[in-house]
Formats: sequence, structure tokens, C-alpha cells
Amino acid sequence: MSGGKILELQVKNIKRLRAIEIRPNGEALVVVGGKNAQGKTSALDSIVYALLGKKAMPDGVVRDGALRGDIELTTDQWHIRRTITADGKQILELKQNGEVVKDKPQKLLDQLTHGIAFDPESFVRLDKKRQSEVLRDLIKLDLSDIDTTHAQKYAQRTEVNRDLKATQGQLDGCKCHGGVPKEELSFATLLEELRTAKEANAGRTALAQKVASQNDRRARLQEQIAQLQAELDALNNSVQADELQLATLREVPEEPIAAQLATVEDTNKKVRENLAYFAAEERVKCFKEKSDGLSAEIQELEAERARRIAACAMPVEGLGFNEAGEVTYQGIPYADCSSAERLRVAVAIGIAAHPAIPVVLIRDGSLLDADNMRMIAEMAEKADAQVWIERVTEDEDGAIIIEDGMVRG
Repeated sequence: MSGGKILELQVKNIKRLRAIEIRPNGEALVVVGGKNAQGKTSALDSIVYALLGKKAMPDGVVRDGALRGDIELTTDQWHIRRTITADGKQILELKQNGEVVKDKPQKLLDQLTHGIAFDPESFVRLDKKRQSEVLRDLIKLDLSDIDTTHAQKYAQRTEVNRDLKATQGQLDGCKCHGGVPKEELSFATLLEELRTAKEANAGRTALAQKVASQNDRRARLQEQIAQLQAELDALNNSVQADELQLATLREVPEEPIAAQLATVEDTNKKVRENLAYFAAEERVKCFKEKSDGLSAEIQELEAERARRIAACAMPVEGLGFNEAGEVTYQGIPYADCSSAERLRVAVAIGIAAHPAIPVVLIRDGSLLDADNMRMIAEMAEKADAQVWIERVTEDEDGAIIIEDGMVRG
């Protein structure tokens, strides 16, 4: 259901306007000029009042001293006549192709003019979150499920990465030593081993001394073999027994045990440090696996976001959203784009927001230079839309100049 651009606007006794009649005849760019406080804003406001009715009107829209105000707006399909009395009552007459619409005409206008009061400059001034909401509503893009899951995963990954960083710090502060046992040594056990070794070696030394003494005695007795044969035989038996026992005994090295005992505390410290290092290393591995998993899930969410956005018909090519959900243009955050690019996007959104009656209102047109004016005109022509621009000017070519509530000339 398309109503086309505005062909004629007639206003009487609305705000600062006495009586104006503007016939843009479907022109893409309509510049309403004049000095301040002459009625420029009232002219653009009248378009909004005609279409949106009471909900768009402040109190006291009827010109001071007048009993009523009238607004007539005509497109190629629609004719709207709205009368407002000084006490705020309204009468709306709506015709479609010459036929009076009797059944809830304002409701029909509301359907036609969704967003008709859209001011591109106001979009530029919105915060990033609100800009994103406006564009999503326009293209009917629902990313609420992805945004919720994305936020949850992002928060989870932030927490895991915080644990990962802390554990990595613990790991970096740990020491790892080679050549040490896996478990701590027992100081008491080493002392017992050293005592046992000392006792064994003392017994062996005593036994060795005994054997030497016996051998000396045997030598002396051999000189008395004749007299002491019986004693020699007994002694030989004793010597043989002792030598057999001595042969079974091996000297226990004391130095390694003593060396271990001297370094047992240092060794045990290294063992403890190794255990702490390996535990931290395992925790780092665990946190990194969790972080990588969450990163993969976030990438998939972002890919799904990109697929949904790509499937939408954007008002202007190059428009999109970044990971934070903010509006982007040509991959750059909207707020960081040039003023011309921001204006291009805002006007495109304004045109797309209300295709039934493709009219966009720019309230602060005096800030637009020649290049921006030319760009807006080209966009309006291409989209078969109409842009009304309010500018402080008295002699601009093609501008409709309002003086003291009336159109000059």
C-alpha cells in the first residue's frame, strides 16, 4: 500500500503559520527556508500533525488569536484534512483515491506512516544501543537469542581466562628441578640407614682386627706346634669360621648416605616445588581447554549473527553490526564514520522506515553543505522518496521561503 510523495501541503493558523500553500509536485528535495521564528519549523511540524494526529501534537498548536487551524496534505493516493480547534478538539477527514475512509482513518494512517516523523539527524545523535535497536526493528532482525548466549559465553570465557591468568602466574612462579626424587626423603630414615651402616662397619672393623690378632697368634703358636697342636687345631677351626663369616660381609658405603642426609631438606624443597609446578601446569592446561572451547562457541555465535544479518535487506549497502551489536558502515563503527557517511546511512534508514509514504524530515538543514545536499537529493531520487529540509536561508535557489507565517511571493 503506497501513498507516494507529498504533492501539496496547505496549512492555516498552525503555530506560527498564517496561511501557506506548498506544491512540491513530487520533487525529491523540498527546502523550506526563511529567517528564524518565521514558520519554517511549523511547516514541517504540520506534516507530522497531519499524519500522526493528536499523539504528535503539543498543547496550543492553533495560532494565537485563531479559533481553529487547518492542515491539508495530498499525495497521489491520499488526501488528508485535519482541523484542530483552539480547545484541542480535532476532526480528521481521510480520502483514498477520492473515496472517504470512514472506518478508523487514524489507525489506517498509523499503519501508513510508521516512523514518518523520522529525522535522520536525530538518528545520528542517538546512542549506539538505540541506533542498533532502530535498525533491527526496521529490518526485522531478531538477534536476542544470540546476544543472550553470546553474553553468557563471553562472561564465562572472561571468568575462565581470569582463572587461567592467575594459574599461569602461579605456574610462572613455580620451580622445576631435574635429578630429584618424585617424593620427599625422610630425614629419620636416612639417619637410621646411616646408624645401621656405621654399626655394620664397626662390627666388620672389629672382626677384621680380631682376624689379624688371631693370625699373629697362629704364627706364634706354629713355633710351638708340637706343644700346642691341640690348641692350634681349635684355633684353626675358629679362624676358619670367622673368615667364612667375614667373607659374607660387604662394606656399606657411608658417603652417599651422608651426602643425601646433608642435602635432604634442599632435595625435599625441590620435590615440593616440582609437585606444585606439575599441579599448576595441569590447571593451566584445563583452563586453556575451557577457554578455547568457549572461544569456539563464541565464534560460531558470531558466524550465525553474520549469516542472519547477511540475510536481511539493509537500507543501504555496507550496513551491518559488530560483535558488540553496534551499527557499522563498511565495517567501521557508525560513530567513527565521516559526517557524510553518517548522514547517508541516517537518510537511507529514514526512507526505508516508511515506504508507504516515503517522506523524511530534516530539521537542522543549515548544517548541510552543498555536497551533503546533493547527496541527499540523489538518494531521494533513487529511492523515489521525498526529503523536506528546514534551512535558515532567504535566497537559496528553489527554496520555499516563509516570512511571517506565509510563503513569500
